[in-house]
Amino acid sequence: MVVVAVAGVLGLAALVATMLSGTPATDSLTQPRATAGGTVPEPSGSAEPTAPNGDLPPGSSDGITVRAAVVSPTTIEVVETVHWPDGGPATIELRLPVDAATAAGLTITATPTVESLQVSVDGSAVVPAPRDGSRNTWLVTPPSGAAPRSMEIRYLLESAIVRSVPSTPGRALALLTPISSSATRGLSVQIVLAADSVLNVYCPTASTPATLMCGRLEAEMWTVTPPPGLPLVVAQLDLPEPT
Repeated sequence: MVVVAVAGVLGLAALVATMLSGTPATDSLTQPRATAGGTVPEPSGSAEPTAPNGDLPPGSSDGITVRAAVVSPTTIEVVETVHWPDGGPATIELRLPVDAATAAGLTITATPTVESLQVSVDGSAVVPAPRDGSRNTWLVTPPSGAAPRSMEIRYLLESAIVRSVPSTPGRALALLTPISSSATRGLSVQIVLAADSVLNVYCPTASTPATLMCGRLEAEMWTVTPPPGLPLVVAQLDLPEPT
């Protein structure tokens, strides 16, 4: 999932006026398991993540489930769970899709980077290989050689949040989309965002004005099912003022 601050979105000024309500909550995600470029920890024996404190349900249905939480004014912690109903590709590409944001007509004002990337495929830890000549792109090869059925991706996004200026102090905008989407085209996407610091969300690629405000706040979690195509979600954040 890419999280980048955005500005100059068509119709954003009118939407921001609406995106000023919401009830903050608290949450975070657990630490990842397999680290790119480092020592691979022992696999857990299951590709299914464990929800921290029982608050974030692991993805279990076919498709992509993205779970995210703001853990600092500049960092987002992310878990992506993928389930392929008919098996996944022999080589899986993970990519921070900044070009997807551009394609949706968003002006990117930040350059987030993926840190502490960790992957497991069908319950086995795998070290993703950086793709030569491509920034924020990795290739994952399932260890069994067979078509994978499930994958879990965990990472931190650094320099991922930029404050909105001019605006109410503490306001920031962020864009969310899976880094696994290039290898999972056609699968449904659900994004679950811990409500702490999040005021509202909307889907910039929605086909009608009525579906722009696509988030549902329940049990201290925002749940969003983005429209098919570009699975993009814009979140409005309310962050502590810098000291």
